[in-house]
Amino acid sequence: MDIIPKNRYLGKLCKRGHDWNDTGQSLKSIFNRGCIKCSNISVHNYYIRNKEKIKKKASIRGYKYRANLSQKQKDKNNAISMKYYYNHREMRLIKSRKYQKKAQNELADWYVARNGLIMSIKDAPLELINAKRETMKLQRLIRKGVI
Repeated sequence: MDIIPKNRYLGKLCKRGHDWNDTGQSLKSIFNRGCIKCSNISVHNYYIRNKEKIKKKASIRGYKYRANLSQKQKDKNNAISMKYYYNHREMRLIKSRKYQKKAQNELADWYVARNGLIMSIKDAPLELINAKRETMKLQRLIRKGVI
């Protein structure tokens, strides 16, 4: 059984006959009740027809298309990004450590709740910890709508 992405549902086939994963039904949005594939096609077609208009609006707003940048400007942008990345290394590590500590506490709480035991994460069996990590990863992916 396939998992239906967030904010989507299966409905009757659209007029173009877009079939989702051979179910005989179309994947539709809960917001406008339209077929997702039809929506993607219409957005793509709009972009193709109005490419210059879209670029003009973007330039007015101050956006720059990466494809239109010179190699010198691309290198400058990359240098700025790398400088920021290295200057904020400590902050990233701190956030990572906080996340790891939080995840360890969640695993310990889960193990205690499951078995009714009071023990530390270090005492928990490795297979149970790995199984819980995998389920937590899947839950995150489902929340993000990747699966």
